[in-house]
Amino acid sequence: MTRRRGDCGFTLLEMLVAICVLGLLTMGIARGLHLGAFSWSRAQTASDAAKQMRQARRLLEDLVGDAYPAFASANLQDHRIAFLGTPEAMALVTRRPASLGTPVMIAARLFQDVQTSTLALAWRLDLPRAEESVAVVAGHVGKMRLAYEGGDGWQDHWEEQNALPAAIRISIEGWAPLVIATHATAATACLFESTDIECARTP
Repeated sequence: MTRRRGDCGFTLLEMLVAICVLGLLTMGIARGLHLGAFSWSRAQTASDAAKQMRQARRLLEDLVGDAYPAFASANLQDHRIAFLGTPEAMALVTRRPASLGTPVMIAARLFQDVQTSTLALAWRLDLPRAEESVAVVAGHVGKMRLAYEGGDGWQDHWEEQNALPAAIRISIEGWAPLVIATHATAATACLFESTDIECARTP
């Protein structure tokens, strides 16, 4: 069928070609939008992860940097410091990081919840019978390992000691190692008492 001179419009073949071209263009645009959204999502996820890591590292620096050499008991003959460190966790008396509330003294415990792959901080006010709270420091983290610097170099355990470790190294898979100095030479004080009599220790 030939087009007569002066006829307007498109032939069926031209319409089919136009529809095919339009479909290909639509598919290309849709794929481009999908790739763009995927790239944005990945960038946002990476940004959120980096922000979480920075916040977690800052909290850990505050937590360890403010470690307090409190005595472990009220026994005047007992010079042990209230600090317990293993490769998997540590317990210490420190100042509560500002991100968790008013910076008051707390008894804290840093550990990794293996089931949820989260780095957690359990803490309670440095008072008798205070209830414990738990905060997530970072989620979806790799395996954590702790080490403690003392007179004989780095050690895996710091228990039953008369002073804080000079520094604590926190190694988490996927993170740069974090080495934080403590106030190891700070004057000791009692865990629950603040009077000079209670805090005294014999040489």
